[in-house]
Amino acid sequence: NKNILDENKFIGKNYIMNKFDLNSNDFDEIFPNNFDLLEYEIMSNKKRDEVINTVIKKINSKDLRVSGENNNDVWEKGWGEILNQISNEFDPKKLMPQYFDHHKIMRLDGNFINGLTENFVYKYDQIIKKIVIKKYACTNPKLIELGCGTGNGILLASKVLDKSVKLTASDWSDKAVEIVKKISEHENREILARKFNMLDMKGWEALNIDNNSTVISFHALEQLGNEYKKLLENLYKQKCLCVHLEPIKEFYEDNLFDTLAKNYHKKRNYLGNFLTDIRQLELEGKAEILEELRIGFGDRYHEAYGLIIWKGTD
Repeated sequence: NKNILDENKFIGKNYIMNKFDLNSNDFDEIFPNNFDLLEYEIMSNKKRDEVINTVIKKINSKDLRVSGENNNDVWEKGWGEILNQISNEFDPKKLMPQYFDHHKIMRLDGNFINGLTENFVYKYDQIIKKIVIKKYACTNPKLIELGCGTGNGILLASKVLDKSVKLTASDWSDKAVEIVKKISEHENREILARKFNMLDMKGWEALNIDNNSTVISFHALEQLGNEYKKLLENLYKQKCLCVHLEPIKEFYEDNLFDTLAKNYHKKRNYLGNFLTDIRQLELEGKAEILEELRIGFGDRYHEAYGLIIWKGTD
């Protein structure tokens, strides 16, 4: 009579290899020392219903901040706290964004789960980003991150990419730019820090993006809502390789689990028809989509881990 859904499960080597289509050599190259198992339990029956109820309440809340407008006060405050923490003594662990701290209930492969391993979210986030950087973002001599935030993505890139790759990190927050400078000092590796606003494109020229560049974004474009058209146009015209790990609403299906995420995505005004527009560019011969992957991971409300790899061709 035992319910196998109630048994603890874990993310390990085999799961990662299957999820990201890696062979043993690929895995060993990316994780030469493997990684600690990430243990979790699936929320089923009454527990699942309780989670669904909290999601519905959040969607109906009047206090949710809406994306699409650059309210820099939010970011300067949040990233300013991180900057203060690393100013006296640099510790990479302090680059974990504050919102990771309170997520234990998450979405994984169509289920709500409870992360049992400490800092489950951040640890799996770092595993995913390391794979994305090593598998997709290591071929060009230049790497540019858009919306770098606390800098944990560019820090990871600085550790796993060859020293010959020129790194640039950008954000619309002054505090985020200062964090990048601290990371550059700590890693003893040049990382150009640039202020760039994805909404009005101020600072674009300083990024020096061309067809020898890889442009990455980790949960950054989500803040643009529907105001991404100019950025998209500039990216495909430069014929750069683009690697995005973002909430992609086109990946959601017509079921209860995904409908909750779609409604939350809509309420927050997260990234609009981004993938649809890239697909249209491909139909017009202006772009080529190299990979679309729904990783199936996120917080209890939505999935910010939709992977799109593409490049302009026109």
